[in-house]
Amino acid sequence: MKKQVVSSGQMAMLAASFLASNTLIHANKSMVVVAGQDGWLGYFLPMLYGLLVSSGFILLSRGSSEPTLFEVNKSLLGMFGGNLVNLLLLGYFLVSISLDLRRSGEYVKNLLLVRTPLLVILFVIIALAVYVACAGAEVIARHNSLNFLLIFTSICLLPLLLLNEIDPSKLLPAFSSGIPAITRTSYMALGYYGEVMMIAMVLFSALSHTHQKGIHPLYKGVIMAGFLSTLLSVTTIMTIGVAITRNAINPSGFLTQMIHITDFLDRMDVFFMMIWLPAIILKICFVYFALCECLSSIGRHKQDPKAYAFVIGPLVCWSAIYSFPNVMKMFHFEVQVWPMINLLL
Repeated sequence: MKKQVVSSGQMAMLAASFLASNTLIHANKSMVVVAGQDGWLGYFLPMLYGLLVSSGFILLSRGSSEPTLFEVNKSLLGMFGGNLVNLLLLGYFLVSISLDLRRSGEYVKNLLLVRTPLLVILFVIIALAVYVACAGAEVIARHNSLNFLLIFTSICLLPLLLLNEIDPSKLLPAFSSGIPAITRTSYMALGYYGEVMMIAMVLFSALSHTHQKGIHPLYKGVIMAGFLSTLLSVTTIMTIGVAITRNAINPSGFLTQMIHITDFLDRMDVFFMMIWLPAIILKICFVYFALCECLSSIGRHKQDPKAYAFVIGPLVCWSAIYSFPNVMKMFHFEVQVWPMINLLL
């Protein structure tokens, strides 16, 4: 199998965009519901957990010649044991892409295509994921490199664009929610940063080749994602407050609607959505590519992942629709069950 050639900079930006995209829709809402103005403190422990997971995969990749972790499983555990572990990872990828696909579909339907059936939106996103997944992880990394610069700039500019609306006193009193509440918010975000293992599994051979000296690019990606998520959360609380953040369906979208530069630039939320939505879709494309890679590795011989890309698309759409009866069930699964699944893996 051909190894995925991804530079150190591309890997760092891919990891940062992959992890930070989870917080662009409604992650801040659940954390603020639990910890109030201390909700932004919940990203520090998950970031350390992401660094710990990255360290494990980096150490495992040293001296390995296999392109992905799926092939390593069969080498270390034998054909039966390796395929059994790969089947477990296959279910993990399927649950992940179902959650991301349903979340992005609801986001697009509520903000843009209100009258369009949800199933149609999901099929369009999956069709794009099939096309990108056939191109490989290298193409996803190159596209993400361009988009990440826009994401980083847009989030860093938010405090400046909202300077007239920001009230730092909304963060006070600090630590008033107590250690248990902050710990619960950290648990909620744990599932997001545990997803760094997906990048490590697919780009397993690149983990050791891209690291020459200094900080490993996977570490840089996790740290940048933690910085962006914390900055977005702090800006949201200081601008719209705890009460609105708790009640808003999409706090980040409501935040960008508060930007008023001139009378001619009154809908800046559209520009931010044009930047943030591709990041979410690129994450879905990468997870779909990982799903195809894992499925093609099951069996005695490695198969072509492109052969599965066109077949499993309807299964993924079906799973995204019927796995979560409603949006509230999806929210509950995202903040309560998904972190536990990542911890167990």
